[in-house]
Amino acid sequence: MDAAARDYIINTLCILTLLLPAMQAADMLDTADETQRRAEFLERQLAWQRAYYDRVKSDAEETARIRHDLRNQIQTAYALMGEGKGDSAGKILDGLTDKLSSVQYYCGNAVVNAVINEKAGDCRRCGAGFDCQVALGEEEGIDEMDLCSLFANVLDNAVSGCRESGAEKPSVSLSAAVRKGYLVLKCVNTAGPAGKKGPRDPLAEHGWGLDILRDMAARYDGSLETEPADGLFSVKVFLKCGPAPEHNENA
Repeated sequence: MDAAARDYIINTLCILTLLLPAMQAADMLDTADETQRRAEFLERQLAWQRAYYDRVKSDAEETARIRHDLRNQIQTAYALMGEGKGDSAGKILDGLTDKLSSVQYYCGNAVVNAVINEKAGDCRRCGAGFDCQVALGEEEGIDEMDLCSLFANVLDNAVSGCRESGAEKPSVSLSAAVRKGYLVLKCVNTAGPAGKKGPRDPLAEHGWGLDILRDMAARYDGSLETEPADGLFSVKVFLKCGPAPEHNENA
C-alpha cells in the first residue's frame, strides 16, 4: 500500500470517528423530540377525551330523563284510554313518536348508548348503512371514560373510512359483548382498495390514533387487532373486565 492510500484511509477513519458521536447525538435528539411530541399529543387528547365524555354523559342523562318521561306518558295514555278518552290518549301517543325517533336504544350502558346514537347520526349523514349489535350493561368493570373514547374513536374512524372509500353504498357494522371475562369490540367499515394510497395507519389520522387504543388495551391486559383488506377495514379490541385501572395523566 502506498503512502497516499494509507493517508486516505487514516483520514477517512478520523472523519468517521468524529462524525459518529455527532450522528448518535442527533439520533438521541430525534428520539427525545418524538417522545416529547407524543407526550404533548396524549395530553391534548386526554383533555379532549374529558370534554367529550362530559358532553356524552350529559346526553346520557338527558336520554334517561326522556325515557322516564316516556314511561310516565305511556301510563297516562293507558289511563285515559281506560276512561274512554281516546282522543286525549292519541295526542299523547303522537307526541311520543317524535321523542322515540330522536333517541334509539342500542345497549344498556347509557354512555355507550349516547355515543352510538351520535355516531349513527354521522353514518346517516354520510350515506352509510349502520348495523349495531352491542350487549353491554352499566357494570362491566371498565372505566366509563375509556368506554366513551373506545367507541367514539373506533366509530369516528369507520365513518371517515366510509367517506373516503368512494363506495356507492358504504356501511359500518359494530358489535360488542363480554366474552370469557373480556369486552370484545369489533367494527368493520367500507374502505378504499388496499394499497390505493400506499400503506398507512387508518386510525392515525382520526380520533386519537392507534397508539391511544393500544395503550388502552395494554392497561386492560387486552389487545388491538386491525385488518385492512380490499374494500373493508376491520378493527378488533379486547379489554379485560374487572377493576378499572387508574388513568396515567403523565403518559
